[in-house]
Amino acid sequence: GKSCLSAAVQSPFTGVGVEAGLVAVSQILEKRKQLFRVGSNVHVVFVSDTQDPGKDPSGNSNVRALNNLRPNFAALKAKVLANSAVSGVKLHGVTPSPTCRAAENVASRLGTPYQDAIRSSGGTWLDFCDGNSARTNYVPVAEQIVANTLPEPVFVLPEVVKKIESVEVAGRAVALSQVTLVNGNSAVRIEGLNPSSDVAVTITYQR
Repeated sequence: GKSCLSAAVQSPFTGVGVEAGLVAVSQILEKRKQLFRVGSNVHVVFVSDTQDPGKDPSGNSNVRALNNLRPNFAALKAKVLANSAVSGVKLHGVTPSPTCRAAENVASRLGTPYQDAIRSSGGTWLDFCDGNSARTNYVPVAEQIVANTLPEPVFVLPEVVKKIESVEVAGRAVALSQVTLVNGNSAVRIEGLNPSSDVAVTITYQR
């Protein structure tokens, strides 16, 4: 009963006790079952004027415990896939570069864990600072993230299948190396297919 965007941005209202974004997402995944819709493409966007881990509830910055809890992208993706049968995972962010002069920027001594994770995921990163001024308008940021992260199309099948026999796009055969069964063999991902093009897709499979 809600639009996709409204449903997707609902807060889980799950307190995790940390300011650190990567740690918080990891802990939310541990606390909630099937956080994401089956077959969806998951995009997590971090907006911060500092680098993970930030501060713990007692106000101590750069605490060793949070550093030890912080996942890299591979570990976080594994948690997402264990939590929900999704089609893909990407991280994005508006976080400070080491030279950004935001109020709480500590990238120079914490490194750039947000950027490292975002880069590993193939997502979009933008500097929190434009010159010396912290960003205040996120509309262009959102537009750039969406433009750069259109997912590869995933087609939900009417039943669970054993094997894909062939795939045709606009009447032309697609190499099976570009075709992957996902979501418990109930959907097909086709690599390299433009999601904004209107084409006919024919999928032949074994039950």
